[in-house]
Amino acid sequence: MKAPTIGITLLLLGTLPIGLSPGCATEDCDEAWTNLGRCMSGFETWGYRDGEKLECSGLLLCQSKCVNEVDCEAIKDAYSGMSTAISKGLLDCSTRCAEEN
Repeated sequence: MKAPTIGITLLLLGTLPIGLSPGCATEDCDEAWTNLGRCMSGFETWGYRDGEKLECSGLLLCQSKCVNEVDCEAIKDAYSGMSTAISKGLLDCSTRCAEEN
């Protein structure tokens, strides 16, 4: 199973869902950025475009929550290019986000 382009779709922006405060959303994205940076080299600047921090909303917020629900093993597996059942939950969640946003 080929991993969806989580890295690319995580950089897309949508709108902030009703009922979520910007502070909570930012915390979700910050946690995901920390997790990705901790688990994968090359993700230290994830969440930034042209040096500016991306708004934590829509697709980015949804996929941040997906990242926050899994461990490093699932994150590494998802980005390995040859994903296995270990990252199925993350990839399924990411796909749902892309379909809903």
